[in-house]
Amino acid sequence: MTTNKSTQSYDYTSAGTKGPDTFSYKGWMNSDNFLKRAFGVFGYQMLAGCIVQIVFMLIFLVFAAIFGGIGAILSN
Repeated sequence: MTTNKSTQSYDYTSAGTKGPDTFSYKGWMNSDNFLKRAFGVFGYQMLAGCIVQIVFMLIFLVFAAIFGGIGAILSN
């Protein structure tokens, strides 16, 4: 039994030039365009920063509520 394997050849010399991406998934992180990849990384960094800030703000609000409640109880 013989199998014929077809191979795809990519022209890596044209990477970064204007034209369609050579990947089947058209996402920003694996694009041939450098600026598209750079802004994709920047967007993911901003999203991760916002998520971390939200978590820290929730932790700080919990501590503020706890110590504010303790302070209100002790001031009476």
